[in-house]
Amino acid sequence: MTTAYRTVSIIMLAVCTWVAVAVGPQIGSVAGQSTTSNGGSSEPADQPIEASTASAQRVLDAEQLLDWGRGRYAEEGLQLPEITLVVHDSLRQCNGRVGTYLRDTNELVLCQIDSETVLHELAHAWVSHNLDEGDRARFLELRRVDTWNDHDDEWSTRGTEHAAEILVWALSEHDRAVQWVEGGVESRRLLSIGNSSPTALADGFELMTGDRPSRRTIAEPVTDYSPENVLSPETTTRSL
Repeated sequence: MTTAYRTVSIIMLAVCTWVAVAVGPQIGSVAGQSTTSNGGSSEPADQPIEASTASAQRVLDAEQLLDWGRGRYAEEGLQLPEITLVVHDSLRQCNGRVGTYLRDTNELVLCQIDSETVLHELAHAWVSHNLDEGDRARFLELRRVDTWNDHDDEWSTRGTEHAAEILVWALSEHDRAVQWVEGGVESRRLLSIGNSSPTALADGFELMTGDRPSRRTIAEPVTDYSPENVLSPETTTRSL
């Protein structure tokens, strides 16, 4: 294998890995084909899901994680509806998704059991029962996206997914934001949605809940790496 060929292969692998990381949360995290969403949905109305097909141990693991997730929401004073949990072994049984929340039947369906999937689908449950049309309209304006849950739009541009990702960011054990450099400026942001600096995320959380996120009361470091400052970058902080 020539050096040039190896170099091209490494670059292609790096690009593919970045894409997988950047779009990963979109796979199956789309919640409820809600018939009450602003902007509508191209999906049919919710249908009841069959009972869990996973092993008893897997169902128990999911139930324990669901209890943990409920506790996270309760700590922030966010009340969730009663939910029926359905657990499967294969993404195929969730239509290729890692999980989904069905508003009409109040079912949380999991095909992948991890904390972020549980928090994300619980976020859809909370939003569906706590934000009215006016709240959603204000949220769309704040987030600078056009529709709430139109499946003709990209996953990362739907208001419902912005709402869920903001709640996951606020409630996760660890801050999901990563260091990001754009236009010569380094900041923190989420890979899953745009407009996701800590300040922007906290603003979205406050609009939905009325409070700032208690777990993310941190300063946001901003380092300017523009050409004129690259030799002596200065760091400032913005308080959430």
